[in-house]
Amino acid sequence: MRIRALTLEDYAPIIGVVDAWWGGRTMAAMLPRLFFIHFRDTSFVAKGQRRQQSGGVVPSSILCKGPDLCNGGSR
Repeated sequence: MRIRALTLEDYAPIIGVVDAWWGGRTMAAMLPRLFFIHFRDTSFVAKGQRRQQSGGVVPSSILCKGPDLCNGGSR
């Protein structure tokens, strides 16, 4: 299994299987393309070595606790 950063190109393959990952629940509507752009620096995708299909996604974001932490100290 290979883990790498999430990219916008991962959207189509993941959105095609996300409902199955959730046991048939309708989750695709809750995973917009914007997520794949906005959180790409802090999210990861796992890919199997035999298949190019995604094996899983680790979404992540960095929460800011003040303006100095969110923008590098500049205003």
